[in-house]
Amino acid sequence: MYSVQQGVNDKLYIYQKDATTESSSVNSIITISAGNYSATTLNTAIQQGLTAAALGSASYACNYNSVTQKMTVSQASGGGFFVYGDHTLKTLGRKDPNSGGFYGTLPIITNPQSLQQTLNLPPTVDPNVVFTSGVIIMARVLEAYLRSPNLTNFGTLDSMGRQDVIKRVPITSDFGTVIVSGSNIETSDLMDVSGRTLRALDFMLTDSHGNTLDLHGHDWSFCLNFVFGDLE
Repeated sequence: MYSVQQGVNDKLYIYQKDATTESSSVNSIITISAGNYSATTLNTAIQQGLTAAALGSASYACNYNSVTQKMTVSQASGGGFFVYGDHTLKTLGRKDPNSGGFYGTLPIITNPQSLQQTLNLPPTVDPNVVFTSGVIIMARVLEAYLRSPNLTNFGTLDSMGRQDVIKRVPITSDFGTVIVSGSNIETSDLMDVSGRTLRALDFMLTDSHGNTLDLHGHDWSFCLNFVFGDLE
């Protein structure tokens, strides 16, 4: 899996404030091309995206600090900006320049597919000319979810409130190596399928937000164990 995957974690949502007129402010979405990035190359890609989307005479400079492992973005000749965090996008949406820069008139974004976890974005604040990320983690996909709407008994919830998960798989292996789920069995891994007729089963492998993981042609496999009788 790439550190940045199309339609999974390739977007950065920003608000650029006009220095004189709020209604001339803009919301922009910076989309990063899919691929494997280091923190340094991701820093370069973000600067290129910000430069292309800059409002008016504003310019941006991005700098990655290998000691703090954080990225600092500075804006010059602009009215300030900020980067939206996922919590804000999911609960408030984005600011509406036409309503004086207030939340509440633009729709929320339930699945931002953003760089939130990679950049460890801090809470959204008022526009400023300097932004500092959290500690950058390039291993973006920290866990995978095996899902089957046909097989699950809808007894457990994931972080998004979905009930089709049959196995959570923590990602503990480095990129390019085989990921093997542990042999420990949790109570939530046991599905009661008694009294059901199973003719066809559908399975999906997703991230924690429900986005299908692109393995770029690599195989994945799993086994199902059906146990007859009382499990206790």
